[in-house]
Amino acid sequence: MNALDNLINKLDSFVPIQNGEVNKIANENLWLLFLTSAEYEALDKTDLVTFINQAYRLIASKWDNSLVFYAWFDSMAGQLRFSSVPHKYRTNLPFSGKIKLTDNIDHLVDEMFNEYSDMYRDTSICTAKFDDPILVLII
Repeated sequence: MNALDNLINKLDSFVPIQNGEVNKIANENLWLLFLTSAEYEALDKTDLVTFINQAYRLIASKWDNSLVFYAWFDSMAGQLRFSSVPHKYRTNLPFSGKIKLTDNIDHLVDEMFNEYSDMYRDTSICTAKFDDPILVLII
């Protein structure tokens, strides 16, 4: 079983927080995925697209009302992160920096693969600059 399967299994028993202040909801519903270099090498982009779609479907099935599922690659930590908040917060996602929204999963996965490739090929940990906008997938 790989890291993607492990996380999907954990999501199966997850009960999302759906009420309260947006930052608290987002933090309580936050999931992180870090891939080792071996796991990264064993995956292709379609595996990650499938994983993100599965994660979205599982999380959405647990919400009482409509939600916003959002995901981004944190290049500083080398993690794919995703969370969910009530739909009313769609235009007020809890990010303190600049973000660039997309509804294209492939765009996010391409960025993630490029960053992972840089992490494992180079000695530098991160090629992103601190003030670069974060690409955020919204479903």
